[in-house]
Amino acid sequence: MNIEEMIHSRWENTAALTSLLDVSRLKTGETLGVDDARNEEETNEGPPVLPFCIVDCDGTPHKTCNCREGIDEVGIMFQLFHPSHSLAKAIAEQVRACYHRSRFSLSDGRAVMSMRRRDNAAFPEPDGVWRFVESFTAKVYLSAGY
Repeated sequence: MNIEEMIHSRWENTAALTSLLDVSRLKTGETLGVDDARNEEETNEGPPVLPFCIVDCDGTPHKTCNCREGIDEVGIMFQLFHPSHSLAKAIAEQVRACYHRSRFSLSDGRAVMSMRRRDNAAFPEPDGVWRFVESFTAKVYLSAGY
């Protein structure tokens, strides 16, 4: 299981999140940007189907040891698009509750040692849709064989 699969799994198994936004509306992918996702929604289904959430992950090597073990620092950004400010805010609060200060195992001997909320923002898009952004930093332990 990689980080994106873990995000999907945790979202799907958190009743408070799925009751507000079904996991099928959660899009992940390292190369999937906001404009790409919105264009994909428009191309495939006409106007964008709201609400939806995009998760972008980017990692950088943080520290390595002579024993070939290491720690990566991964930035994880949830971008939520919703026509309702109050519902978007409720989802953002549940994202914080679900992922902030969490730890979990990944495949290949890797593990997220800590996932911490870094920043958040909310603002209206030109089309009247609200965008809520929740940013996290995850410290990922890499085993010697990774």
